[in-house]
Amino acid sequence: MDQSRIKVPPLGKGCRPPEVEAELTHLYSLTDEQRRDLLKTSVQTGSGCSCEALVHFCNHATSADDTSLFALAFEALSKTATPMLSSLAWRGKDREDHAHDLLTEALSAIRAGRADFLECRFAAFAKRRTIDLYRKEHRRLEAQRARSEPVETRDPLDDLPDRRLGPGDEAIRQEALGKLRKRHREAYTQHHLMGLTNEEIAQHHGVSTRTVYTWLKEASRILNDLYGQGNQ
Repeated sequence: MDQSRIKVPPLGKGCRPPEVEAELTHLYSLTDEQRRDLLKTSVQTGSGCSCEALVHFCNHATSADDTSLFALAFEALSKTATPMLSSLAWRGKDREDHAHDLLTEALSAIRAGRADFLECRFAAFAKRRTIDLYRKEHRRLEAQRARSEPVETRDPLDDLPDRRLGPGDEAIRQEALGKLRKRHREAYTQHHLMGLTNEEIAQHHGVSTRTVYTWLKEASRILNDLYGQGNQ
């Protein structure tokens, strides 16, 4: 068949890269049976067709209401694209889950008739959606972290006895501070003597404000116990 006379269905929006257009022209020169055999090979091996060409046949099958072709083309797309999609997963994200999430996004776009871009730049689509999913996950974790922060604004060190120490009590204070853990002592000094906020202390130590709150609360408890012993 003279491939120069073969007309590949145009995109509704955008323009395919020349290599994708050439691949589709070749695929349309095949018989339906040959094309299906090639799709079956892609399902088995993950090669034989580009992701863009496979998206095209998913789109074509959707328009033609050809459920068997759609199932075959999308299965081939899943097999072919999964290694690339898995490689885009960020640290802490399961690779198989990430590939599944992106394929679900692609399926939704195809079903909604919004997959023209996938026919042109499938890898670019996958990277863009990976960024979107990462930002969504980041916002979810930030919201979860914010909800876990203590809502109590009262300073736990307010429970300490009067801070105006007499000459004899200074030695007791120094002994008490010396018995605190390093981070507790630093947090106490920064907050109680230097006037830093919990947020500023957290930034200095690279921890959350909840951790600073816990340090100060523990310092308050220890110092209360030690001061009480010293005053008996």
